[in-house]
Amino acid sequence: MRILQLIDTLQPGGAERMAVNYANSLAEIGFHSFLVVTRDEGVFKELLDPKVEYLYLNKKHRIDYIALNKLIRYIKDNQIELIHAHGSSWFFAVLAKFLNKNLKLVWHDHYGKSEFLKNREIQPLRYFSKDFDGIISVNEKLKGWSLEKLLCEKVVFLNNFIQIPSKPLTALHEIESGFELVCIANFRAQKDHFTLFEACDRVNKEYNIRLNLIGKSFDDSYSQKVKEEINARKYIKYHGELSDPSKILSNMHVGLLSSRSEGLPLAILEYGANSLAVVCTEVGENKNVVGDHAILVPPGNIDALESGIVRYLENNNKRIREGGSLQAKIIKEYSNKSVIQEYRQFVDNL
Repeated sequence: MRILQLIDTLQPGGAERMAVNYANSLAEIGFHSFLVVTRDEGVFKELLDPKVEYLYLNKKHRIDYIALNKLIRYIKDNQIELIHAHGSSWFFAVLAKFLNKNLKLVWHDHYGKSEFLKNREIQPLRYFSKDFDGIISVNEKLKGWSLEKLLCEKVVFLNNFIQIPSKPLTALHEIESGFELVCIANFRAQKDHFTLFEACDRVNKEYNIRLNLIGKSFDDSYSQKVKEEINARKYIKYHGELSDPSKILSNMHVGLLSSRSEGLPLAILEYGANSLAVVCTEVGENKNVVGDHAILVPPGNIDALESGIVRYLENNNKRIREGGSLQAKIIKEYSNKSVIQEYRQFVDNL
């Protein structure tokens, strides 16, 4: 089957990383795999497997006829059978299907605010969902929402996944000059960096820590406030946006996520694959991902987040043991090999 991943941007983000992961994984098992970016390229482009065919549309407007015609020609020239549209790219995929009735269309719902689905705008998505052949959701809440609200009957929940290296890394266990903490999260309000900073301020009074931040900053008030807080603290190091954080993760002790809402965050999968102990909020699919192999805390609770971090800093054996057991769980349940088998069954049935 000839499958095209469609995504609006390759800037750092969960949907963007999954578009690349699907394209690479399908190419790896012998599919004709394509990835098309509509609006904005980014650092994730360098992660693409050379076997993946790539096209950038340079779309300027919501309905950009030049970009749409370019996509239609590409679909016909390469005999694409299925478009796998990620996130907000679904609208352009629908337009492409209007002009090619034999094309199958799967929409991948990466919505990260699954704790606040009541506030989610439903139009025009509901109207055009009648043109979807299938929907993939990143957690059970989103699957239920699609079945209830949208006009597509074939909906499946598939785990997000990462491509596990042939020799998974082991996190840093020696404590030399202090503890290395890390948080992978773009500067968005749902990630709640301010609760993270308050908790780490308290920890830093008793322990020698460094908080490493990885993520994209945006030109908005939230990002500006986060940068101001970073500059006010000597123990924080901001690494910017990274296409592959594994080299940094292998030198960390604890992975943190303080989000108020999530879908299925790739950050936790990255932490686990690198055998980090994890402290994260109990939102989205986080609990199902980490099981009993991490510390879960309520969102927005500074005391609980502080306590969770301290438990790992004070108990080296617990930190190493749970980091290792989480790594085993991630490799078994959230690797590309396990999820792609389910994906193939789903698209074959379409």
